[in-house]
Amino acid sequence: MLFQVHFYLGKSKLLTTAVLLMVITTVYSFTCPLESTSSDAPKALNKETASMPTEKEEPKTTHKTDQTVLKTVKKSDDVCKEKIVYSLDFAQKTDDDARKWLTDKGFKFESDAKSQSKLSLAFANDSLVLNAKKQLFGLIINGNLHLDGAKKISITWGVDKHPKGASYENGINNEAIMVYVYFGNKKLSSGNWFIPDSPYFIGLYLGETDKINKPFTGNHFEEGGRFICLANPKSGEIITSKFDLDKAFKECFGKDKKVPFISGMALEVETSSTGPSKGVIKKIDFLR
Repeated sequence: MLFQVHFYLGKSKLLTTAVLLMVITTVYSFTCPLESTSSDAPKALNKETASMPTEKEEPKTTHKTDQTVLKTVKKSDDVCKEKIVYSLDFAQKTDDDARKWLTDKGFKFESDAKSQSKLSLAFANDSLVLNAKKQLFGLIINGNLHLDGAKKISITWGVDKHPKGASYENGINNEAIMVYVYFGNKKLSSGNWFIPDSPYFIGLYLGETDKINKPFTGNHFEEGGRFICLANPKSGEIITSKFDLDKAFKECFGKDKKVPFISGMALEVETSSTGPSKGVIKKIDFLR
């Protein structure tokens, strides 16, 4: 569990007693990828001090189970010509329970992702829809991969609703959807004694205004963690981002470093400093 907690803290600006208690009482366990063609229970800890905006009536969703209404504005560059090492395809899963399907694929739900009332997960329009209904931090993680030779990733995804005001460039590190890719098993310092060390990781996200392909560093894991916006899609657009993992790793962490194998991946939503959001994801391919 600390694998999930410490990555959240790597983006955080505020550390509260709740985090210290989680760290002290949790048993250590393992868990966590540049070029794009971007309550009922207690609140999740915020990364920033910005308050949640007044929640307006939720707009009608553009996703319908009986009709495809989102427009694909970009396509991958001949993904079929490259060997797929690992794939998650969310198409044709309309009748499946999203949480059970993800669990069967080896994913675990952490923090607010455990609550369907906070982070709603559902299959619709050949996509997994991640609907954050309030301020939250949720992580859906598979830390048991071992993908040798995976050099690129292709993600088909989009955003129906960006969290209001989210911007890594402005220090409000929230997003409607992020895909984490973790490299190897070597643990690197978090920079704080109470936050467990971790493997290298890169978090790929779709932002509303952030500069594309610019690596951002969080407040922790300065040595081994980066966050990168792959695109600025308009609401309702579906795009395919193709991302060079080898190139990204070397540019972020040193051209002389050997790129480790892919050891895990995660889906993440954070609106803890902003408000409601809705992201969609159709497919993820790791390519050789």
